[in-house]
Amino acid sequence: MRPLYRGSQWQRRVWCEAGALRSQPVASLQADCTTLQLTVPGHGLPACWRIALHGCRQLLPGMMARCHPPAAHEYHLAAAQDADTLRLNNPHGRSMPAYAGGAAILYRPPLDLRGVQASLLLRNLQTGFHWQGLLPDSTAPGALELTIEQGHSQHWPLGPLRALLQLHWPSGQQRLLPLHDVMVEEGP
Repeated sequence: MRPLYRGSQWQRRVWCEAGALRSQPVASLQADCTTLQLTVPGHGLPACWRIALHGCRQLLPGMMARCHPPAAHEYHLAAAQDADTLRLNNPHGRSMPAYAGGAAILYRPPLDLRGVQASLLLRNLQTGFHWQGLLPDSTAPGALELTIEQGHSQHWPLGPLRALLQLHWPSGQQRLLPLHDVMVEEGP
């Protein structure tokens, strides 16, 4: 559950993914003390996207996905430097031995959000509380910024709220996506 302090501003980024899990081989992998650079020819990912690494666990302990499909905590944010190169933070802070192959990136492609009207819905079915806020248009493929402005939550009931993302396409298609629930708490 994500905390929301009553009366404070709250922001989260949501990654909207579509389709089946995809896998692409890593042609080369280089690490220094701060970053990992992956060469994945023609990866097709947007400027910033979440990926999981699979294979070659001995080179990057703790960074390779143990599950297939990967668990939520096994994803890392990757920055696309160009059409063939991805960059990730290196949490180990050390270089690594030479890469001999065998790794792959796993990801779901971004959901096309062009022209989509998005709303954040928060509900507590026990108290009957309901709040809905329109979200600005997506500025990145598959990503939405969720914001509740300071003061909007001032009189909300304390406790858990069910969070949902409601998407409306110009064609009339609708989709309701569950998000992490929110816990309304008194401010620190």
